[in-house]
Amino acid sequence: MRKFLFSVLTLALLVLATGCDSSNDGQSDAELFVAIWNAVGVSDGTGDQTASFAQSVSKFEVNFADNGTYSLDVVFTDQRPRIQFGGAPYTISESTKQVTIVIPGAVTGGADLPLVFGYAFSNNNTRVALSNAAQVAFVNLLFGTTYTGTVTVTLQRP
Repeated sequence: MRKFLFSVLTLALLVLATGCDSSNDGQSDAELFVAIWNAVGVSDGTGDQTASFAQSVSKFEVNFADNGTYSLDVVFTDQRPRIQFGGAPYTISESTKQVTIVIPGAVTGGADLPLVFGYAFSNNNTRVALSNAAQVAFVNLLFGTTYTGTVTVTLQRP
């Protein structure tokens, strides 16, 4: 009877260990970021802003490369100039779940500007939500929006 119980317990532990396998298949968060991402959702302190964002932005694509740089391509639906640049640095802090992207001085009209976002992966790591409450004024200036509170941009791999 003990051998039977030991066998059942061993089998149960194997099933449990397999079921608890991490959702990132052993990849670090930094490795999960390396991809081309498109904005699929935007919210702020007042709620979902996805529809209004989609009315003013026809393309929002960010490409995180494995060499610690990213590119951004934003196309507006009105006459505002396209925001497009590449080779800007980013860093990932897995311990604090933050990604820091640097907006180049050529875009800001001054010095390079680091933006720090909290992040959370979802949907089998095909989506990532980036949240920032401290630098909303710059986000509003960059995108011509009037967001308040914490702004969250949800990105998805195409």
